[in-house]
Amino acid sequence: MANLLYRKQETRITFEPSGGTITFTITSLGAADGQISNQLDRGASSHAQRYAGAFRTQFATIPVVDEVIRIYLIEGWEFRDGGTPAVKEGGDLPGTDNAITDESRFTAGGILIGRLVVPPSPAADTEYISLPFEFETEARYLQIGLWNDAVDALTATAGEHEVAMYPVPPELQ
Repeated sequence: MANLLYRKQETRITFEPSGGTITFTITSLGAADGQISNQLDRGASSHAQRYAGAFRTQFATIPVVDEVIRIYLIEGWEFRDGGTPAVKEGGDLPGTDNAITDESRFTAGGILIGRLVVPPSPAADTEYISLPFEFETEARYLQIGLWNDAVDALTATAGEHEVAMYPVPPELQ
């Protein structure tokens, strides 16, 4: 009988304004504005290459159909020469939870992993909008970047915003 290769979901990692695994202050994120999370250190030992997750948020006002929020993955690498422990791909992004005022910093230093598009006929500003995503990475350090390309800001309530992801290593049976 042949072996089967399954996907096994591991412990959830969250990027949130408060109470998450990693701090990511996206409350009240304004139109044409961005934010980068604190850094997740996956450690020097073995870890999953594939991740699956979702981004969930609410706008402060009723959003306009087809408005977009882009989600970026920022990878950091550890160098053995005693240099900076986590140099980003683009080299111009902070390693801590910070505002980003120019999306080109994400496009130069990150990988686009998702686009949340406001669906037709959003019912109200109290409606959650979510986006699933998947990515693979070999990097030790990870950050999430968010660019709000909408004309509406996100709400000021911390519990209404979350990026959650699960390591999904293969499991041979």
